[in-house]
Amino acid sequence: MFNVNNAKGPVSWILLMVGIAITVLYLVFAEPLITTFYIGTDTFADAMYDYDMYFVLASLMSIVVWIFAVLYYWVIDQIKLSSFVWWMLFGIFTAAIVPFIFFYYPLGVFLEENWNFEIDLINLAIISLPFTLVYYFLISFCIKSFSTNCSTRPF
Repeated sequence: MFNVNNAKGPVSWILLMVGIAITVLYLVFAEPLITTFYIGTDTFADAMYDYDMYFVLASLMSIVVWIFAVLYYWVIDQIKLSSFVWWMLFGIFTAAIVPFIFFYYPLGVFLEENWNFEIDLINLAIISLPFTLVYYFLISFCIKSFSTNCSTRPF
């Protein structure tokens, strides 16, 4: 579990606060960040904005990324998992779950309104992959110093 005895001075706490700040900034700027890389049709963008999907999807992505990072560094934290391969597998699991969320959650909402945005949602799910991997890397870097056995991963 989370162990403050592993903290390497104030730098560990600063990095943890940076990870939290990255999450807050991503939640605040999710809509312009996502629309920068995928604009889609105007109808799709308006529907995403009207239903506040950008914030909801950013929140769900943040939850998944933090869960897998915390699982790797604080909950499981085993010596046998302290390798780049295991860290990358946790990142791949994260990158596999988030696109499904980015596709199926809005799909359910939009189907209730009889809107067909499947192609736009597929493209949005593909765009979520690099966001997820970068986000997972940043959060991993920020929380790894509190780990007992995995503090040298990803590098």
